Amino acid sequence: MEKLFKRKVVQDGAWYTLANIVTQLSSLVGVLFVSRYLGPTNLGIYSFVQNYIAAFVTVLAGVDIYANWYIVKSKDYYSELRHYIFQKSIITGGVLAILIVCAFVFLPKDILVFLPFLCLPLLANVCASCVFVLQYHNKAKLVALGMIVSPIILMAAKILAVITEQKLIVFVAINSLDGLLLIALATYYIFIIRGRKINKQEEKLQSFRQLIKNSVYGVIYIFFWYLVTRADQFVIPAYFNAYSLGVYSAAVKVIEMANVLIVVLQLLVLPRIIYILGEEGGTRKIHITIGVYMLAGVLAAGAIQILAPVVVGLLFGPAFIETASILRIYAWSMPGLFVSYLFSVVAMANSTIKPLAFHSVITALVMLGGLFYVSDTGNMLAVASISVIVYTLSAITLYVMWRKKYI
Repeated sequence: MEKLFKRKVVQDGAWYTLANIVTQLSSLVGVLFVSRYLGPTNLGIYSFVQNYIAAFVTVLAGVDIYANWYIVKSKDYYSELRHYIFQKSIITGGVLAILIVCAFVFLPKDILVFLPFLCLPLLANVCASCVFVLQYHNKAKLVALGMIVSPIILMAAKILAVITEQKLIVFVAINSLDGLLLIALATYYIFIIRGRKINKQEEKLQSFRQLIKNSVYGVIYIFFWYLVTRADQFVIPAYFNAYSLGVYSAAVKVIEMANVLIVVLQLLVLPRIIYILGEEGGTRKIHITIGVYMLAGVLAAGAIQILAPVVVGLLFGPAFIETASILRIYAWSMPGLFVSYLFSVVAMANSTIKPLAFHSVITALVMLGGLFYVSDTGNMLAVASISVIVYTLSAITLYVMWRKKYI
C-alpha cells in the first residue's frame, strides 16, 4: 500500500481529485445561492451570456489544439510557448473585434450591458496554453493549487453578491473571472519563476500562415464540437423562452458538476497518453482506459437517475421542479460524452485531427437536425433525449474510427 501511494499517477490523481472536489463543492454552493436568488428567467439569461462568450473562446481553443501539442513535443517548449502567446494575442484581437460587432448586430440591447465582461475570458485565454504545458509536464501540485484557490474566491464573491442583493450584471462580471487565476499562476510560474533569457534568434516570429494552416482542422473540430455540446441551449430559447432555458440549464449545471470525473480522468491520461498508445500492449491499454471512462460515466448517470429529485430540490428549490425529469434523461449522455473525450485526446496525441474534425462536423449536423425535429413538439424531455442519442453514437463512431486506425 505504501508503494502504491508513492506512485506518481496515484499522487497526481489525489491532487487532481482534491482540486476538483473543492471546485465542485464551490460550484455547488455557488449554484445553491445564485440559482435560487436569480430564479429560472434570470438564470436562463445568465446561461445564454455564458454560452455566447464560450462560442468565441472555442475558436481560440481550436488554434490551441495544434499549438499546444506542437509546443510540448518540441525540444524547446519555452521558446515555442513565447512565440505562440505573441501570435495568439494578435489572433485574439481579431476574434474580440468579431465578438463586439456580432453583439451589436445580433444581441438584444439589454444583453449589450454585459459586453465589457464578455471580453475578459478572451483576453485571459491568450495565455491558456501555459496551463496545458504544466499539465503535460506533470506539475499536478501547482495546477491543483490554482484549481483550488480560484473557485473558492469566485464562490465567496457570488455569495457576497447574493447577500448584498446585487443585479444580474454583477454575477456575469464575477463569472467572467473564472479560470483567470489558474492561467495567471501558470504564466507566472513558467515565465517568472522558471523563466530564462531569450536570444535574438529565438525571438524571431514564426509564420502566421503556418500556424493558421495547421490549426484549421483544430478550429473546425472544437467549433463544431461546441455546437454538439451547446446547441440544445441555443435551441431552447429559440423555440421556448428564457424560463424554459433556465429550467433546462439547471439540469446542464448538475451534469457539469458531475463531470468532475472526466476532468480528473483527462488530467491523469494526458501526461501518460504516449505510454498508453505505445506499440507494446497499446490496444489492450486503450480498451482498459475505455472501460474506466465508461464505468465512470455509467456510475455517475445511475447516481443522478436515482437522486435527481433530491439534488434538484436541494440545489435549486421548488421553482425548478421541472428540472428533475430533464436531468434523469440528460444524465445518460455522460457515458458517451466521457468516451468521446478520451478519443479526442487519442486523436490529438496521434496528430489525427482531420478525421476528428470531420467527425465533429457530422455529429453537429446530426445533433442540430435532431434538435430542430423535436423542438417543434415543445417537449424539453425530447430535446434532452437527442443529446443522449448523439453522444452515444459519437462514442461508438470514434471507437470504430480508432479500430480502423483513422485516429
